[in-house]
Amino acid sequence: MAPESLEAFHKVLVDVGFCGLAPKVRESAPGYIVIKAAFPDVTCTVELPDKQWDKVPKAKKVIEAARKLEEEACAKGCLP
Repeated sequence: MAPESLEAFHKVLVDVGFCGLAPKVRESAPGYIVIKAAFPDVTCTVELPDKQWDKVPKAKKVIEAARKLEEEACAKGCLP
């Protein structure tokens, strides 16, 4: 993926306060999406129920940016 795309994703993480999205208590849910960030200034793992990523405005910005990165990477060749 292009460095600009990765930097745009990083900016979203910083802007929304990504690490603050991690819940204090894990909810009971059938499925979870886990995003692990490892930037010098954003280093954490956030686990949220699948549906929460689209319902919480800050989380929605992150998952949309992550999906965009995934689409870009897969355009260059992902396994089915």
